[in-house]
Amino acid sequence: GIFIGFIVGMFVVAIIFAWARRALQKLKHRDSYTVLDRIIQRSAAGAYSKRRITAGRDVIQLAIFCFGSAAVNALIEFFRARDFNQVGLAALSGMGVVVLLFFTFKVNLLATFHGNFFVTPFAQCMGRGVILTASLVGAILSHLMSQGCTGFIGAGANIGFLTGNLILSCLTGQWKHSLGNIAMIGAMTLTIWFSPILWRQ
Repeated sequence: GIFIGFIVGMFVVAIIFAWARRALQKLKHRDSYTVLDRIIQRSAAGAYSKRRITAGRDVIQLAIFCFGSAAVNALIEFFRARDFNQVGLAALSGMGVVVLLFFTFKVNLLATFHGNFFVTPFAQCMGRGVILTASLVGAILSHLMSQGCTGFIGAGANIGFLTGNLILSCLTGQWKHSLGNIAMIGAMTLTIWFSPILWRQ
C-alpha cells in the first residue's frame, strides 16, 4: 500500500497537477506577455527567493533514493532474520531515513518549514548541521524510551527534524514558520500518544 500510494502521489504531482495548471491558464486566456509580467512582478516582490521542489528533478531523485534504500534495507533484513514479516517494516524504515536525509542535505527545499534561503555554503552547512543534530537527538531519545516499539524511533527522528526547522526559523526571526512547526510537532506528539504507528498518517 505504501509503494502504491507513493507511485500514485508522484503521478498526481508530476502529471495531473501539471496538466490541470496548463488547462487553467488556457481557461483564463493568459498569453505569454501576461505570464511574463506576472513573473516580473512576483520576482520583484521576492516570491522566487526560495528554492521550490520540482517534479522533474527533486521528486524523481527522491523516488530513486527511496526505492533503492527500501530494497537494500529489506534485503538486509531478510538475510539477517529470514522473516518476511519484518521485510515491509525494514523497507519503510529505509524510505523514512532517505526522506529525512534528502531534505536535510537539500536544506533550501525546506523553506516552507523554516522560511529561509541559505545562500552561502557555510550557511547551508550550518542549517544542515542543526537539522541533522536535532534529528539524531530525537532518534536517540525515542530509542531510549521506545521499550521495543520500533515505530517510536522514527517518530522521534521526525520530531527532531521538525525541531531543527523550528530552531532555524526562531534564530532567523521567521515567527509564522515557527508557529507552523510548533503546530506540526504538537499534532505529531498527540498522535504518538494515542498510537506510535499512526504518526505517519
